Amino acid sequence: MKRAAAAHGETGRMPEDANLRDLPAANFAGLPPAVRRKLMGRAAVRATLTLTVLTVAYFALPFTLISKASYLTAFLLGAAVVMVVLAVQARNILRSPYPRLRAVGALMTSGPLFIVLFAALHYLIAHVNPSSYTQPMTRLDALYFTVATFATVGYGDLSPVSQTARLAALVQMVCGLFLVGVIAKLLLSITQESRGRITPGPEAPSRSPRLRSSGERSR
Repeated sequence: MKRAAAAHGETGRMPEDANLRDLPAANFAGLPPAVRRKLMGRAAVRATLTLTVLTVAYFALPFTLISKASYLTAFLLGAAVVMVVLAVQARNILRSPYPRLRAVGALMTSGPLFIVLFAALHYLIAHVNPSSYTQPMTRLDALYFTVATFATVGYGDLSPVSQTARLAALVQMVCGLFLVGVIAKLLLSITQESRGRITPGPEAPSRSPRLRSSGERSR
């Protein structure tokens, strides 16, 4: 970090080949455009790969092989995976030299994972009991219903009927509020805490000219 800071002081800007982990988060806006584009490009690629993997897994995995007695267990395991991912993302934010950028990437990862998890749950419920919803659902229908519920759109063309389906929709609504509110606030708090460790403290206020002039007259 000292070498990077020294180079910044001598040339007025960060070197193109500086180690990204040696650059403090407070200087992200002062990085060369090429370095900023590289960091944001990495975050965009990571989020795109995550979304692609989740989408392929949702449409390709054989969910129908899960029995009626074990689909709830599969959902709980998926929820545990979401919690682990959030914990890892929180740790990465604390360790990242650019916590705000990492927090945005964490939200772009946890959001699709949440959607896919509940879409799989709704699809399994409809597969076990097709009368659980107002009409039979394909995987795309389940994904559509999950996004519509999360976005609070409510077109009314597809809705839960059975007690199990309504309970799943209720859990999704509560978890959606938790995701949008509590998790977003938590990630923001972690970001601010991580940035606060780097930001220097305020300097001591200097005496105003009026106080200095009055002090000189008193002498």
